[in-house]
Amino acid sequence: GLPPAKLPATNPKDQNTMHSSCAAAPAQSAIPITFWTKSTSESVSATRDETSRRFAEANRLAHALIATGIGRDDLVAICLEPGFDMVAAMLAVWKAGAAYVPIDPSYPPARIQQIVDDAMPRAAIACADTIGVIDASSMHVISPAQVADSASGDVNPVFPISRPSELAYVLYT
Repeated sequence: GLPPAKLPATNPKDQNTMHSSCAAAPAQSAIPITFWTKSTSESVSATRDETSRRFAEANRLAHALIATGIGRDDLVAICLEPGFDMVAAMLAVWKAGAAYVPIDPSYPPARIQQIVDDAMPRAAIACADTIGVIDASSMHVISPAQVADSASGDVNPVFPISRPSELAYVLYT
């Protein structure tokens, strides 16, 4: 993939913001997400078929995760179909300072339970269509729709800079 500073921007102002933010990223940062978090909530995070998702969705999810006590060294399961919500969920987990565990909702129930039992995530992000595939009794579950109207989308959460020794994600193959 392209380095963050080389990603296409929606306009020259956003391009300059990304370049200056990437240049200011601390060398010890394990995940180069500085440009994601320093961009305004009006910056486009992904585009498909004339539809834009905004960073505000990731901010709202991150604030909801932080409110449940999620932070550094925590794992958060993401049980969503591939798409904009999944991208926002991954970014939200990072903004909360945690690492994500992607769970494909099409996996057999026994495999999903095995992943949850082994990873022991403290929270999960799932939507109405996928909430039924994970055992929500052992963790707090947040839905993108649940936080859609939250005003916290305009504010980037304050999170600790990740260290190279910290997890960004945990994949089960």
